[in-house]
Amino acid sequence: MAETSSTLGSPTRRLVLQVIGLGSAGFAIGCVPEGATPADDAAGNGVSTLALGPFVKISTDDKVTVLLKHIEFGQGVSTGLPTIVAEELDARWDQMKFEHAPAEVPTYGNLAFGGAVQGTGGSTAIANSWEQLRRAGAAARYMLVQAAAERWGVDAAEITVADGVVSAGEDSATFGELAEGAVAIAPPDAASLTLKDPSTFKLIGQEKSATGVSARADTAAKINGSAKYAMDYHPPGTLVALIARSPKFGGKVASFNAEASRAIPGVMLVRQVPSGVAVIARDFWAAKKGRDAILPQIQWNNDNAEMRSSDAIFEDYRETFDVAGHEARLEGDGATAIGGPGRIISADFEFPYRSCADGAAELRRRVHARRILQDHLRFADADRRPAGRRAGSGPPSRPGHDRYPSCRRILRQEGDAQCRSRG
Repeated sequence: MAETSSTLGSPTRRLVLQVIGLGSAGFAIGCVPEGATPADDAAGNGVSTLALGPFVKISTDDKVTVLLKHIEFGQGVSTGLPTIVAEELDARWDQMKFEHAPAEVPTYGNLAFGGAVQGTGGSTAIANSWEQLRRAGAAARYMLVQAAAERWGVDAAEITVADGVVSAGEDSATFGELAEGAVAIAPPDAASLTLKDPSTFKLIGQEKSATGVSARADTAAKINGSAKYAMDYHPPGTLVALIARSPKFGGKVASFNAEASRAIPGVMLVRQVPSGVAVIARDFWAAKKGRDAILPQIQWNNDNAEMRSSDAIFEDYRETFDVAGHEARLEGDGATAIGGPGRIISADFEFPYRSCADGAAELRRRVHARRILQDHLRFADADRRPAGRRAGSGPPSRPGHDRYPSCRRILRQEGDAQCRSRG
């Protein structure tokens, strides 16, 4: 939806430049005018969703949502983690859904990292969540069973759960029908729950295709375009910025001419930042065209830049193979084994230099009130303190990351008053 200059709020120049300094590939920043409210993604369809603990939500339409404390970026946790819950809950796979949990430590901390950090890495997602989610599923099952026992006036021991249906004699109810009663049940002590014997597993270790549904929980949304990424988050009042960077590592801006970039419709601000030149515009396309326009107009200072070509760097790497390395461990006689009879297969593999870390994050800051960081990092709480410092405030109070990661950083400023400067 197009925004006019009278309705589009804008953050201060200082705030724009400070957030750009976080250094992401791109981000959006904006200020919601006084009286405006953020768009609500939930449709007003009368469906209620109730939380049965921090990891499991059940809605009255019989859907079970598992909150993932790890981000989904292709490795399959959006399927693996809900499977653990579904198994202990005795749910049908086709009623399972997932959401990314808010960044909230220690509730969603990675237990493999001591629980003090909420992060995805080191192939730890399933391992550290295994016991935790099994008990979360078992606890939700317990609450549903107790709700059914109260409704039907029977002993909980007489109740069975299978394929998303709770039964006792001639009485039966779906999870959705019992959800409102279950949320009123006091959660059990998770440590006291008896978990399933692995020999009775119906979902874990089984091909999902055998159950008649898609093998991965995230496939359909990614194919049909309904999956939401960080770069899709563009509420009214936000601006988009892209940074023109040096083509050489370590290159700095010597000078630039912003006239061509500023002439692009929609471009609102062009400023030098530590990592290059930032172009801030009303939408992505204007920001991209503005950045394309300014790239030829930047003169770079390469005094401290890496001037070697990729081929030269790889050649230097090859030369290091002839230098004896440090011996970390010696076991057996590898040299003799390699020099013995048999065929030797040798191959060189070269990979481009890039960081494994991703820098996709969203920050929503409420002026004079609460601050919320919506984060799409592998370490979901990693940007809280630096983002707060850049924005001139303390760490956001309850960050979340409810979209798939993408290389974009968003700062949205909501306030009780209009932003004072158009920057």
